[in-house]
Amino acid sequence: YSNLGYAILGEIIKNVTGMEYEAYVQKEILSPLGIEDMRIGGSLEKDRYDNEVKYYDLTSKSSFHLNANDYQVVPPAYGGNNIETLGAAGGWIATPADMLKLVVAIDSLTAGSNILSSEAIKRMTGVSTSEGYPIGWAGTDGRGNWWRTGTLSGTSALVMRQNNGISWAVFFNSSTHMGTGLHAKIDREVRSALNQVENWPEHDLFHPEEKDPFIHPYIVNLTQN
Repeated sequence: YSNLGYAILGEIIKNVTGMEYEAYVQKEILSPLGIEDMRIGGSLEKDRYDNEVKYYDLTSKSSFHLNANDYQVVPPAYGGNNIETLGAAGGWIATPADMLKLVVAIDSLTAGSNILSSEAIKRMTGVSTSEGYPIGWAGTDGRGNWWRTGTLSGTSALVMRQNNGISWAVFFNSSTHMGTGLHAKIDREVRSALNQVENWPEHDLFHPEEKDPFIHPYIVNLTQN
């Protein structure tokens, strides 16, 4: 996986389509899937969207952010990374629910519902000896489990596609002293909770009732690491 490679890919998409990368993905991929709020985030606190969470970092150290004119001294979670430059390499913000709408559109579990061909999905999740990693995902285990982790200052995320037909996502708007060790702990806890569910709802969880308490209109960074 290469952050630089995905950032360059975003520029390639822009040049090939004649549209800004963000606008093209929103129009051609996200909107047809019913995903309306995903967008490229901003680096500084002043760039927060109205329904975007606030990010918190455990460290009190300052970072430097380069704008068009000079350096700014900023907290790590707000300017320590240039989100706009990351763009296609993890600059998107999304709700966990919207992220899962994208996952189930490429998970190969429901015939006829995927936006990728079976050949593309196989190539995306397969691992060759020469490459060592799947495409885009952090890992696959050869048994149908795929996962994607991500961390930046003030954010941590884990997205999982399980081979039993269940996909889930957990996002945090703060950093942790556990670092990437948080992902393994969250994986264990979520799997343990899922194993205790005896009866699943029959209604579409992507279109809950207006007062459904399990879907929250908050936006957090889904970052690549």
